[in-house]
Amino acid sequence: MKLVDAELTTERYVSDTHFSKDATFFHSLRNSLSDETLVVTTQDFFIESLKPYLHELVVLKRSLDGGDASPVTRVPASEYKVGISYFRDKDGPKSGDNLVTISGLEVPPRSEFIITFGVSKSLLGFEAYPNDPSRGFNVPHMPVLYRRKTTQTSLKQTISTALMVQIPEPDFSMPFNVNSVANVVIGIFFVNMYNVLVKPKRFEN
Repeated sequence: MKLVDAELTTERYVSDTHFSKDATFFHSLRNSLSDETLVVTTQDFFIESLKPYLHELVVLKRSLDGGDASPVTRVPASEYKVGISYFRDKDGPKSGDNLVTISGLEVPPRSEFIITFGVSKSLLGFEAYPNDPSRGFNVPHMPVLYRRKTTQTSLKQTISTALMVQIPEPDFSMPFNVNSVANVVIGIFFVNMYNVLVKPKRFEN
């Protein structure tokens, strides 16, 4: 499908602190049309260490014409559908990667929908971290499907923004510290053993 982003724009971000185990996910959808409602389906992929709290999911709505002063209202949960799918490793058990899909969102003209829910950030296995874990983890772009409610039946597509998320990480300096202390202790032991057994003794008359 052809990528179109003039009618619908999206923005995603995560609010958290560096080492926090919980965060809040936001996905903003803006309908720039002045006379047509857009029916939108969002897809948000989360890596294994990010677990969405869908019971906290809230969709908020506000007008774009009033600026920041526009009142914010809550969209009833009955007006959209939420689904989550877990990916399965080839010939293996399910992985922790998951896809959250929200369909049936009807964004009125010159309006913004904000999807928000909590996310748990868990530790990964030691070997699952990259060489530069402090950089964060990439959450990839995902397609957002939409159509005009009254004049269009075929779906158009735009791409959501990518995310960079910091997740908790172990103390990677600990193995080095333990090895350093152990090597110092072993070195002191062998130096003293050498002095006792090998180094010649001097006796005074």
